[in-house]
Amino acid sequence: YPGDLAIVRMQPQVENGEIAVVNVDGENATLKRVKQINEHLILYADNPKYEPNIIERNRVRICGKVIHVIFNPNETK
Repeated sequence: YPGDLAIVRMQPQVENGEIAVVNVDGENATLKRVKQINEHLILYADNPKYEPNIIERNRVRICGKVIHVIFNPNETK
């Protein structure tokens, strides 16, 4: 949510189900849960309104693992 902060440990890999900062095709980064299947990654949000994305592994760069989130209590969720 706007105003929340994510604490990220820079690392090039994460385990299945962990939340990562993910860069696709050298464009903008996003926070998604990651599941690795062979040469593909499934990137999915915790919000069920968003569909998972299946992307070829060579198009994705894991920038780091989210290790903590600080929620902004002043924001309306």
